[in-house]
Amino acid sequence: MDLMTYEMQQIRQLIERMISVEERQSSHDQALLRMGKRIDDIETSSGEIERQLSRNSWTIGAVERIWWILVTSAVGAIGYLIHIGWGKSG
Repeated sequence: MDLMTYEMQQIRQLIERMISVEERQSSHDQALLRMGKRIDDIETSSGEIERQLSRNSWTIGAVERIWWILVTSAVGAIGYLIHIGWGKSG
């Protein structure tokens, strides 16, 4: 009878260990699912940021071109006015 009791205890301990391992595995699976969701959210967010940066860079490029057109026009106008003698008296 002692042998049977001992074997039953061993089986019970084995089942308890298996349950513990299964619970840890389940916990790890849930953690991996949460991490996967976070990664998906980061990918979505980075895609939105990339699109916004693309729009911003186009806008900045256009503004910069207009600025240089205005600067070169002003310099050209000043040069032309100096050339024709604007501001000379008499």
